[in-house]
Amino acid sequence: TGSMTQDGPAGLVTIDDLSGAITQLHAAEVAVHFQLLGVIRTYDRSKLYLQDGAPTMAQWLVARLGLATATASEWVRVANRLEELPAIAALVEEGGLSWDQLAPLTRLADTETDASFAERGPQWTAATIKELAARARSPRIEDASEAHRRRRLSWWADQHMVHLKGALPIEAGNLVTKVLG
Repeated sequence: TGSMTQDGPAGLVTIDDLSGAITQLHAAEVAVHFQLLGVIRTYDRSKLYLQDGAPTMAQWLVARLGLATATASEWVRVANRLEELPAIAALVEEGGLSWDQLAPLTRLADTETDASFAERGPQWTAATIKELAARARSPRIEDASEAHRRRRLSWWADQHMVHLKGALPIEAGNLVTKVLG
C-alpha cells in the first residue's frame, strides 16, 4: 500500500497519499455541491429564473450551466427534498454521501426514516440505494396505463422459426418469458 509512484502532482507520492487525496477531494466536492443545492433551492423558491425567461429552475440550470435536462431536474428535486431530510442533509454537508448515493436516498427517505437512512446510507453502495428506492416506489396507475398503451407484440413464422418482436408491461412480459422459458 505504500508503493511509490511518479505520477503525483508533487513528484514521488505513495498510493496511500493519492488514495487519501481522492477521498478528501471527493468529500470537499460533495460539501460544495451541498452548498450549491441550497442556493438552487433558494433560487427555485424565489422563482428568479423567470426573470431570465426560463419557465423552470431546471431549464434555467440547463441554459446557464449546460447541464442535461435530467441532471438539472434531479438537482432541483434533491435540493428541495434535502430541506425535509435534515439528518441526510447534515451528512451530505460533511461530505458523507456521494451524489450517486444521495439522489436515490432522497427518493427512499421521508421525515420518519431520515435519521435511520442517514445512519445506514453511507454503508450502502449507490446501486443498492437505487434498487431499494426503485422497489419502494409504488407503481402509479398512470405508469401502468402508459405501459398498457405502449404495449406491442408481433410475430411471424418462416420455414424454421417463429419470430417475436415487441414490448410488454412487466407483468405480461414476465408471463410470456415464463411460458416460453
